[in-house]
Amino acid sequence: MTTAMSTISKLLGHEWKEKLRSPFWQKSIWVNILLGLLNLYLITVIGMMGYFADDLIREVYKDINAINAFARLLFFYFTLELLLRFILQKVPVISILPYLTLPVKKRTLLNYPLLKSFASYFNIIGILLAFPFIFKVISPVSSPATTAAWCLTIISLVIINNFLCFSLKKYTVKRPLIIMILLGGITALFYLEIKGMVIISTFFEGALTSVTSRPLLAVIPLLLALLSYLLAYTVLRRNSYLEEERITSKRRSVDLSFLSRFGEAGNLIRNEMRLILRNKRPRASVIIGLVFMLYGLMIAGSSLKENQVFTIFLGFFLTAIMSLNYGQFVYMWESSYFDAILSNKISAFGYLRSKWMLLAVMNIINFILCLPYGFLFSDLWLASTALFLYNTGVTSFIMLIFGTLYRSRIDIGKSTFMNYEGTNAFQFLMIGVLLAIPYLIFFIFKIMGIPQYCYYAYLLLGIAGIVFSEYLLKLTARLLIKNKYKMAAGFRQK
Repeated sequence: MTTAMSTISKLLGHEWKEKLRSPFWQKSIWVNILLGLLNLYLITVIGMMGYFADDLIREVYKDINAINAFARLLFFYFTLELLLRFILQKVPVISILPYLTLPVKKRTLLNYPLLKSFASYFNIIGILLAFPFIFKVISPVSSPATTAAWCLTIISLVIINNFLCFSLKKYTVKRPLIIMILLGGITALFYLEIKGMVIISTFFEGALTSVTSRPLLAVIPLLLALLSYLLAYTVLRRNSYLEEERITSKRRSVDLSFLSRFGEAGNLIRNEMRLILRNKRPRASVIIGLVFMLYGLMIAGSSLKENQVFTIFLGFFLTAIMSLNYGQFVYMWESSYFDAILSNKISAFGYLRSKWMLLAVMNIINFILCLPYGFLFSDLWLASTALFLYNTGVTSFIMLIFGTLYRSRIDIGKSTFMNYEGTNAFQFLMIGVLLAIPYLIFFIFKIMGIPQYCYYAYLLLGIAGIVFSEYLLKLTARLLIKNKYKMAAGFRQK
């Protein structure tokens, strides 16, 4: 046991040195200080939310005891957290190859990434939200044993979610359809619970209060946490063979040869589709874009749905969220081999055309998925149709133009969560411009007394952008040619 812990501490030391020597942390001490202060601010805000949660709970649940309401809300929190973990949380890994020739037990190498996952932001957030409430509200009216049972139960639930997510993400590689169906079922139950069609939170509340009211029963969630760890360990052990990884990578190759029929742009789209499917960060950005389509359901009963300003935002957001999320790094996705693109016989026009077509396809997918929202929001069909064309004919070109100003390299194999690589001031400027133009058009028509006519302006601008896309692509190609060497020099900086 002592030897294993000593080895794990050495592995932590190796990773800490790797982080400190990383070019990302050595670029600017001020950036590092800013990120540190930002993390400290977020932790403080989350802790304050947990401390003042009782006031909010009493305001929302006036007819229910605050402790019972808190237990019920934990169901929603941990369900939503599991879904967000699956999308955003990075699976901790270790490069096993350098240690294979050293006297290090494989069991230790497998336990290390599991133990390292305890440092996840999600684990910290869950504890920071729950513990202040426990010590402020539950502890004064309960015995020390009951308070300890609450703390132990919360920690156990956090651990269960942590290792359950780990197992699901690892198992997704082998059985993606089963995992997607399972996550879809969890999402559906979550939605039905919000709508009051099923009542699972009440059963969760009863089980949680029963366990915490009898401190000895707190061993049950603790045992479940241990089982979740053993499950994650078993899944990791079965997927830790190099030969198996090679077979898996071959199976995941997707045949997109039909795109070759569309010429140079089709071949480039095929390559970029493979990049999305094979790499974590671009794949996660697309998946997040699809998940955020559920945003409309969260505010379906709100009074905001009759507000035209909000309708414009919703139409803009729902018809372009996937292309916006992916397009903010439009050229940086290929930063690791941008030199190869420049040295090959690829025209700037064809390269940009493939990018624009891919963003347009993403907009089409978002547009089709947002059509059912027309039954929930008045004017959304008109707004979404107009803004879909606007996003395809105007927004996409703005992203392509701003993309030529980016000089940062990103690692597409890393997770999206808490990953700041590639983020710069130009992206915030671009987002501001993208949101400002539609609202500027709206306010012009509102001053004229005909605010509804802004939709026709979006429609005309979008159609004009699509009709004159070839001319706009040529103009953007000139800008790309002018900046391509500066972009390539920035992309080489690791």
